[in-house]
Amino acid sequence: MAVGDKKAFVSGIGFLAFGIFTLAISSRYPLGTARVMGPGYFPIMLSSVLIAISIPIVLRSLRNVHGGFGTIAIVPVVLVSAGCVAFMLLLRPAGLIIALVAAMMISALATRGRNWIVTVPVVAAIAIACGLVFVKGLGQPLPLLGYWFGG
Repeated sequence: MAVGDKKAFVSGIGFLAFGIFTLAISSRYPLGTARVMGPGYFPIMLSSVLIAISIPIVLRSLRNVHGGFGTIAIVPVVLVSAGCVAFMLLLRPAGLIIALVAAMMISALATRGRNWIVTVPVVAAIAIACGLVFVKGLGQPLPLLGYWFGG
């Protein structure tokens, strides 16, 4: 069995490994129900979806036989990773809304041809929607505004 699309194969294996690792770690936490989610519910569901998505990617990469890896765009990888780190560092002190805005704006820098007139309102809408869904709707113990803002 030959690997045809090496980039898809490596990505799929990486997603699969991360999904399995996350599933193994998060399975130690109580699951709860869809109505009353435990701390393990979201990571278990998310890792299960990641595993389910990665399997067809790996299988398809084994079937398609064509060129090599190509190039890896380092700057977008660094910017998206920096957005994740910014979210992690800002969540408690600045709150969910600011952390999400910072993460999405930093990650948006990785996109070629971005249109800030479209990006800014979309980022704001997503941040507000996440605050409403996760904090207000699902009751997750996250500050909308952190202690930097008196929250």
